[in-house]
Amino acid sequence: MKKEWFEAKEGEEGWHPCCWQGWIVTLIYILLVILIPVMLENKNLDAPDKLLLILIVIFILTAAFILIAYLKGRKSS
Repeated sequence: MKKEWFEAKEGEEGWHPCCWQGWIVTLIYILLVILIPVMLENKNLDAPDKLLLILIVIFILTAAFILIAYLKGRKSS
């Protein structure tokens, strides 16, 4: 039996963490989203290029987070 890290919300779309592994994945995602602009602050990039890079990285992180939640989540009944 596989252990689910996320479970579906009742009557809503999406998942929420239901064990420590799910909470760790969620916290890592939040920390990375917060730290991406900080890490790119000292790079010699124009503002539009920096913004585009930040948006691309956040999009990739979000897609990975959604994929993990889908694969490790309990489906609603």
